[in-house]
Amino acid sequence: MMRRFYRNFCDQWVEVLKLMSISKKTLNRRFEGNWEVFDHFHQVQKNVCVLLGHQFNWEWGSVATQWNSRQLFAGIYLPLSGKAMDRLMLFIRRRSGAMLISAQEMLPAFKALQHRNYILAFMADQSPASDYVKWLPFMHRPAAFFLAPEKAARRAKTAVVFAAVVKLRRGHYRLELEVMCEDASQEVFGSITEKYVRRLEQELHTRPENWMWTHRRWKKKPPITKPA
Repeated sequence: MMRRFYRNFCDQWVEVLKLMSISKKTLNRRFEGNWEVFDHFHQVQKNVCVLLGHQFNWEWGSVATQWNSRQLFAGIYLPLSGKAMDRLMLFIRRRSGAMLISAQEMLPAFKALQHRNYILAFMADQSPASDYVKWLPFMHRPAAFFLAPEKAARRAKTAVVFAAVVKLRRGHYRLELEVMCEDASQEVFGSITEKYVRRLEQELHTRPENWMWTHRRWKKKPPITKPA
């Protein structure tokens, strides 16, 4: 598993560089998806919040989604510490016409999206920097998951879709979109995050070599509850 993971890890970054020049036709041959899920929500004028994890190759998935969807694709990202690399990644990610939203500037960006038909994507398995989290068992260990994606979906009354990236073979992928709910505001608060974590955990059990194990998901420890 470790050898397969490192091969996929290296493939990821070579493929990211290929995004600088790859055509829509070539990418669509290599990255397929059940895009009819997004087509349905476009037809009923329903915005969509997509929850996904760091499954290889999520960068191809972002570009392919914009090229195969009629909605505006907007992705939340964390700026890189190196300015040159951050500029390069923004150039690559914006080639498709997608909108990139810095995690540090989410509120003004959400206001700009209010009058657009959009797909808003969250890499929801990041290790959260804030304390606004829900602690859940994840791969047999407690892990913190930030609640901002669920809160944003509830506030905007969007549909919520889980996106799994399946590596078919080297350089070929499929995006599997699964509707979690039609209107997040109708769900019990916290339930969407729990469903997402359980679904992501299933993916890790099925395809463990295709997830970014190196991003220190369990570096934070749960708070110690003091006895009453």
